[in-house]
Amino acid sequence: MIRGHRVAFRLWTYGEKQQALRRATTWKRAPTGELQPDVDPWSLNDMMLASTVTGWDLVDDAGAPLPVTVEAIQGIRPPELVEEMIAHTQRLNGVGAEERKK
Repeated sequence: MIRGHRVAFRLWTYGEKQQALRRATTWKRAPTGELQPDVDPWSLNDMMLASTVTGWDLVDDAGAPLPVTVEAIQGIRPPELVEEMIAHTQRLNGVGAEERKK
């Protein structure tokens, strides 16, 4: 239970992690001229959550079940609910404290 909601999680696969990293990464040229990765942690967290939540009891304003998608996650109120779900799935998937800070 997270903030009174039933949420079921699973571990994400190596392939899902790599796909999310690729989609959340842009490449920027450093002053030295070399390309460096720039990972958007918010996009990565949303994709990780959408990949690892297998079900929840969340509903939209009309009372219809919310699908587990990045778009639905971005519309959840209050934001703290999503933040707690992200923290849980990060712990479950072995994302360390240092990685969470990035």
